[in-house]
Amino acid sequence: MQGQSRLDIIKSKINRLYQTDPNIHVSVSSTNPRIDIHNQPAEIVGIYKNLFRIKVDDGTAKHFHTLQYTDLLINKVKISEVGLP
Repeated sequence: MQGQSRLDIIKSKINRLYQTDPNIHVSVSSTNPRIDIHNQPAEIVGIYKNLFRIKVDDGTAKHFHTLQYTDLLINKVKISEVGLP
């Protein structure tokens, strides 16, 4: 992975998770839109060039969230299965 940016590494790790085992544990802290999730099971349901979608089932309803890869760089989003370099 030499020569790749941290963002490229994150994208490839999420892509690999999506293809092999899309079930993850995610923490999201965002004020706009208001999202407050702490180490909850989620599923990656789509990956795109600059963002990815997850589905979180909190037991009462399923919530879909669209997140940017850069959110992992600035620690707005943490995915347990993606260890940052």
